[in-house]
Amino acid sequence: MTAPRAPRWREVRAAYFAFDRFPSSKGSAVHIGQMAAALFEEFGGGLLGVLGGGALPRYQWEPDRGVEIARFGERIPNLIDRAEAYSAWVAAHLAPHAATLRVCHVRDPWSALPVVTAPGRRYRVVYEVNGLPSIELAHTWPSAPPATLARIAGLEDRCLERADAVVVPSGVIASALARRGVPEDRIHLVPNGADVPPETPRPHDAPERYVVYVGALQPWQGLDVLLRAFARLADLTGLRLVICSSVPERRAR
Repeated sequence: MTAPRAPRWREVRAAYFAFDRFPSSKGSAVHIGQMAAALFEEFGGGLLGVLGGGALPRYQWEPDRGVEIARFGERIPNLIDRAEAYSAWVAAHLAPHAATLRVCHVRDPWSALPVVTAPGRRYRVVYEVNGLPSIELAHTWPSAPPATLARIAGLEDRCLERADAVVVPSGVIASALARRGVPEDRIHLVPNGADVPPETPRPHDAPERYVVYVGALQPWQGLDVLLRAFARLADLTGLRLVICSSVPERRAR
């Protein structure tokens, strides 16, 4: 069965690209969904370009929202090769809408590069920086050659320089980008939001007193600092540390 396609005459005025799987259980997917929804609501629909895989369809058309979702699903083992192929894919999806596009929102340098360097672009580019691959890859990919990380940092700088606005979720990232040379008047702090759930019963197995950490377990999150700090509270008998994170048990250990 062929998936329904968007009407050929439809004008796409907003696009959002992210080198991340969507949807998924990761917090980044929640962020992508919320940011893209707000963007498309403002412009009456748009194009969302993300990573796919598994049972996710390569293409979706949501006529009620006027949203197209295209997914890059090439199985390329090498991360850099896959990122470069994704950049070419973004360029191909962007080109048909160059004349009507008004805003393109990107989330990483591989999405940003084809967007900021498109010939004769007339649309504005918003670069959302939740982290810098040139820094994070040193933790997730310890064998990455320094020359490769330096090349990625250069790519980041090129994209940041050409973006019309840079959105960050924290003051720490804002300061890091300012030190990288991004003019402060182009950096916009938009803190992460949260849907506050209704009051829930206390878990039956919860300690009497506890400190909660909710978040990812990547090395740069500083969980090691939390564990060392909590060890200094050993004199507070009955106080426990509860770590909540949606990762497989093997990785959590």
